[in-house]
Amino acid sequence: MMPDEIADRDAAWAALHDPATPASQLAAIAAAHPEFGEAIARHPNAYPALIAWAGTVGPAGAPAVVASSPTPDAATEFEPALSEPATSPRSAEAEAAMPSSTDTSSPAGRPRRGLVVAAVIAAGVLVVGGGTAWAVASFVGSDPAGTSAVPEAPEDAPPVEPSGPRALAGPPVYIGEELDWFLWDEAQLRAFFPDAGTVTFDADLPSIGEGEGMHPDIEACFPWVMEDVYPIVGIRNAGWDNPQIGEYSGGSFQVLQLPSVEQAADYYDGFAGSIDECSEFQFLDSTETPFASFALARVAETAEGIVVDQFSNDSYSGERSVTRAFVLEGNVLLRAYAPRTQQEPVDPQELLSAMVESAKNAREQLTEKIGFR
Repeated sequence: MMPDEIADRDAAWAALHDPATPASQLAAIAAAHPEFGEAIARHPNAYPALIAWAGTVGPAGAPAVVASSPTPDAATEFEPALSEPATSPRSAEAEAAMPSSTDTSSPAGRPRRGLVVAAVIAAGVLVVGGGTAWAVASFVGSDPAGTSAVPEAPEDAPPVEPSGPRALAGPPVYIGEELDWFLWDEAQLRAFFPDAGTVTFDADLPSIGEGEGMHPDIEACFPWVMEDVYPIVGIRNAGWDNPQIGEYSGGSFQVLQLPSVEQAADYYDGFAGSIDECSEFQFLDSTETPFASFALARVAETAEGIVVDQFSNDSYSGERSVTRAFVLEGNVLLRAYAPRTQQEPVDPQELLSAMVESAKNAREQLTEKIGFR
């Protein structure tokens, strides 16, 4: 795909997440990008014929809504939405056919799709009679290539004007350059970590080598010494050395992208959920001989994150105390790691509040980018 084609496709995808996009433009996008049928059908300005068309271009075998005789069961599902006069410029038929979930995503490379209830992925033809609409779902043939003609937009279909603040229809999911919204610049880092030496920024995925049989004596404590980095699919990292301690003894501020909100929550819980059990533990070599001892203590905590003091003592670096902070936001884990070498260590509550504020700002930017009004 050529760069201009990618740009056009991205622009079309962005228009599908703007409630002010008129019906005529939706029809043009449908003709150019039938693969966007699901998102087109969910748009507030989608007209019934276009929604029905979207039901023919989904994956083969997807459920579509087809005309049927009224039945009590079918009326039960659709009647509440149509039992009163429509209050928006959109017709009652369109209201009934609109899927309930919103795709908060981006088409970089390919559409980033949200979870969509199968029965409403492809909306079909509604039979209206006596002021009430009925429809039943059945599996019908589809047109994955998008060869069916796109129905023209009616001239009397006014756009729905956006009202109220934007909102996300589901949990926040961050990808690509959206990770940059979380990362602190050097000035912000030095405000909390003035002992930091040279600060470098990168986006290199982490890796871990063979541990040669080394392990904690409490299995739940693995993340504190040898975390599993394989679930991490994206990263922004600011790292620095610490001249007071020596080489390989600096700190870091990281933005970790996990594949899903659920996986990010599990990753976060590997740290936050094990603090009490790992208040004291040892790191053992392959012969079960203690190599190092560790102690953890929570020093600040909110619903969004936690700050922990981690003390260690081993034969390589001796006694050492570090501050470790974690904040969870959607599918992103924001974390900081820094040796406590300052005469007046950073206030853990202030550090946590600043990280939570960064997560809040990132959510506001994501909401402005893809949220619906």
